[in-house]
Amino acid sequence: MPPITIRALGARGVNVDADPLLLDDAELRDSQNFFHDTSDAHGGGVRTRRGFTPFAVQPFGAAVLGGLGMAVKGTARATGGGGGGGSTGPGDGGPPGGSGPTGDTGPTPFPTGPTGTGPIFGGARVIAIGRSSGAVSTRYGTSWFLTSENMADAAIINTGPPGPPNNYGNGGGFIGPGDLEAYPAGIVKNGYLYYWGGITSTTGALRPAIRRTNGYIDELVATVPKDARSTGTNSQVLAFAENGNFVWITETTNLATNPTGATAYSRLFRLDPATKSLVDCQITGSSGAAGYVFCPLAEYNGRMFIGEYTNTVSGTANLIPVLPTVSGAVADTALGTLSFGAPERNTTAICKYDSNLYVGTGLVTSGAFAHIYQMSITAAGVWTGSSVLTGSGGTGATRNFFSSMVEYESKLYASYFNPINATGTSIIYQYDGTTWTGVFTSSGAAQRVPYYLFVDKDTMYAVGTPDDILTGRNRFLSTTDGTTWTDQTTGVGTGAAGVLSFPLLFGFDQT
Repeated sequence: MPPITIRALGARGVNVDADPLLLDDAELRDSQNFFHDTSDAHGGGVRTRRGFTPFAVQPFGAAVLGGLGMAVKGTARATGGGGGGGSTGPGDGGPPGGSGPTGDTGPTPFPTGPTGTGPIFGGARVIAIGRSSGAVSTRYGTSWFLTSENMADAAIINTGPPGPPNNYGNGGGFIGPGDLEAYPAGIVKNGYLYYWGGITSTTGALRPAIRRTNGYIDELVATVPKDARSTGTNSQVLAFAENGNFVWITETTNLATNPTGATAYSRLFRLDPATKSLVDCQITGSSGAAGYVFCPLAEYNGRMFIGEYTNTVSGTANLIPVLPTVSGAVADTALGTLSFGAPERNTTAICKYDSNLYVGTGLVTSGAFAHIYQMSITAAGVWTGSSVLTGSGGTGATRNFFSSMVEYESKLYASYFNPINATGTSIIYQYDGTTWTGVFTSSGAAQRVPYYLFVDKDTMYAVGTPDDILTGRNRFLSTTDGTTWTDQTTGVGTGAAGVLSFPLLFGFDQT
């Protein structure tokens, strides 16, 4: 029998402009009863259209080209055939963008991408990395580095949209948890990058905006409300994670000058991408008081786990288990919390690998090293855990910490940073379930960066954010096997002193 061809019916939406004989195989002339739905729980299939109130055509005096919730070619709402990349695959383009919450201008395209000036880098998959000028007044994100898959082409600078993205932590302790750098600034889910944007100053009543982009559109999803417990106005998102159909977000207020001061409060939010609803889960720090910041976040064993950060020499960082509920989440009081005391008073990275949860720590004092702990929960609900990896590099300096962990090609990778003697050592470790092996090491002032690890399709990337934001340089690495790392810094661009790359990376196809 002849070969069977499966076509993505309606994936490119409705095209009412071209001659019907010239329509692409994935385009429709019209679609009355079904549409291509890429939202959660539908897997990108064609589904029956929900009912809509019809337009009264007569008042318009012409054919109606819109009104239904579907893409129309030639507008910013059309997702095209590509989409943002997932953690293990290319994604499906995401659902057609809506108008966004009140006050938003609606979805807008990447001007240098597929719906703007045409494909770049010969139509190759695009990798976007958050960027700012590094100046104090614009430290919150001004643009994006754009390069091709595996960083094979010299990067260009895109000033947006989307964006600008926002950063929230740096070696200068300007904002965001103290001196332990930044945290992954977004998450890819169903072909969309969800990230934090909207803050352009440390003063004023500016609220964090949760936005999403797939390389074709960029839109406001939700705005984080003010914390009623706080008298301050500053607020920043610290971490993203996913569980089931939801995106989970940690946020802290009043971090402009003192990340863990007496007026700093943290919250956990659950975001429903389908409805754009943001729910405050009413989870408070295990200390029961302000000054304990919610930082890393991960799903494990049906729970969401929040890592705390104290930034004090006497505080205790706790790992807080949270049970998702229909309405949001509740603290798992039966399991309780696990505490990290002296000298490790901070949890800085969390990752699920195999059947265990791995937690990286950080220090606010010198003389000791951060660790990675392998945690697990017994059938009776009792914590077990042990140190499986210790940082290195001369003497353990203040702020040595594990910045990032990610699973890639069935192995766990962890990034460690030790800013010893104003020079610094960065190490990327590989764990195969039995042995930890250092697969990349750099040292010296030019290498003074903690790396943040990302996976897009079959490539892993390491984005190095300057430890010293005003004089440091970005560093960029890539690997396709987890062992051989290529320094891509020259191609992506070190920029001028103080130019900052964010721990924010996603990929999207242009065709």
